[in-house]
Amino acid sequence: MRSRVQRRPYLVTVHPEGRWWHIRVPDLGPGAVSQALSLREVESQARDLIAVWLDVEPDRFKIIVKRRGALHPMWSDSLLGL
Repeated sequence: MRSRVQRRPYLVTVHPEGRWWHIRVPDLGPGAVSQALSLREVESQARDLIAVWLDVEPDRFKIIVKRRGALHPMWSDSLLGL
């Protein structure tokens, strides 16, 4: 059975953890986590997570991605494509 998709965007939080970006979707509960190797992958990974969790297509909802935590000193937003 398909779950209802909320009308407001899902908040996605992301923070660096070692070489990975840790992704959480708080609205879905504590188990709704994923990871990405780069910031460029975060949106698609988050959409896949939400789509599987809710059993809907990845284009059926909106998301807002918020980055938390400091970047490693050797990284810069320009290197990460932000």
